[in-house]
Amino acid sequence: TERELDHVFAGRFEGSPHPNPEEIDAFRWIDREELEREMATTPELFTPWFLIMMQQHADAIWQALR
Repeated sequence: TERELDHVFAGRFEGSPHPNPEEIDAFRWIDREELEREMATTPELFTPWFLIMMQQHADAIWQALR
């Protein structure tokens, strides 16, 4: 049996992110509609656990950002 913990942080940020290049190769900002479209059309871009987590908790995550 596999168990994975997914941590999701919701918040607002108006600055310019400066991720550590040794830890992050690339990032981008997308809205809910684009994320849902990509999850539906190209699920292979996401980990299985991310897809499961979003199916179960997407509404709560987006609600936290309102």
